Amino acid sequence: MPRHPSVPLTALALICLLAASPVRAAPPPALTAQGEWMAHFYQHPQPDQLPQWLREVAAAGGLDQKPSRFPVMIFTAEVAKRFPEKIADWCRALGNLSSSQRASIAWSFKQAGKLDPRCSEGLTADDLSKLEAAKPYSPLSKQPTTPDDLDQLWAVFMATGNERAVDLVIEVLAVPVPDRSTPGSVSTLLLNAAAKWSLRANARQHQAVRNILERRLRSSQGKQQDELAAILATPKD
Repeated sequence: MPRHPSVPLTALALICLLAASPVRAAPPPALTAQGEWMAHFYQHPQPDQLPQWLREVAAAGGLDQKPSRFPVMIFTAEVAKRFPEKIADWCRALGNLSSSQRASIAWSFKQAGKLDPRCSEGLTADDLSKLEAAKPYSPLSKQPTTPDDLDQLWAVFMATGNERAVDLVIEVLAVPVPDRSTPGSVSTLLLNAAAKWSLRANARQHQAVRNILERRLRSSQGKQQDELAAILATPKD
């Protein structure tokens, strides 16, 4: 499956959240099942499977590669916020991961407001120091400015179905696209392309996303309205 040269390869492609896109490189086969489980968690929550999912993602490199690690951490944090009573059991089930992998997961649990002591047992001094210094963070608290920000918003949506995450991606389409000769235009163009790609791919696979886009189309205008109409013209899978 060839990758379109003008569309940035964002982290979620690595974990197969949007594997059906015709413009992205095919995701690693080892991550296909993990990506499917993550992509549909908001529809079919299975919190007891989270430890096994994280072990499989870790084995495939998803917690060691920087592009995919943070979306996984955000997704895990959102799941933990929904099921805080399970955090202690999850920590026990993930005790055999490496210190850095467990530190990433412990960050997620801390974001949920409940870091069980067992989550930080055995961490290196450096990982423990970073964990203790970690501050609350939510992708919903700011406007996205990079494709990585979009990945985090989709991770929130996959975990919760929160429409605010999709709305923030849609807002990117309202930003005027500058001329390529304008300083800083490249980052804006890449963000716009990534937003359109992710909305189109998710609208193909998720009726909930398509419904959000249709509602926004009715209330939008100008460039944003044109972009949404073009996205919705893409047939569903």
